[in-house]
Amino acid sequence: NLYAPDPALQITGESSAQVIDQRTVERALNALDEAGMDHFGEEIAPDGRNALVRLRDRAVQLRAQALASRALGDGFIIALNLAPTTPDWLSNMGAQPMKLGLDLSGGVHFKLEVDTQAAVERRMEYSRTLSSAPCGRSVFAALLPLMMAIAWWRVFAMKSCASALGA
Repeated sequence: NLYAPDPALQITGESSAQVIDQRTVERALNALDEAGMDHFGEEIAPDGRNALVRLRDRAVQLRAQALASRALGDGFIIALNLAPTTPDWLSNMGAQPMKLGLDLSGGVHFKLEVDTQAAVERRMEYSRTLSSAPCGRSVFAALLPLMMAIAWWRVFAMKSCASALGA
């Protein structure tokens, strides 16, 4: 594209009836300012359903998302986005940015949250049920490496999150 999009954060309420106001955007901006992250061009959609905060550097987008999410709390969804930079005169002529596929635009980020404590408890209960069955001992022994992997992944995920947040 001749006019490359800006990396951005999109702020939306968890409920479709939730309105994003200037105060909400200011709380997110204050968190970015405190971390020294450069942003510009904040805009709230006319219907108030979402807001867009443009960032100068794509490399800080994930960290900015974590900071804004922490500042706003659980009632908001902070999504990574790309904000168009097509000039108004070009848009008025009907021109639109070319939509790049995921392979050309750098892929996609998925955020996976797992209640590992509940998953381990369910797996342990299942294992206890199996181990009480006549053939259960061998099944339990087969599941033990999986349970250990889940426990290791939990520790690794917590360390990764802490380093992503700069802790």
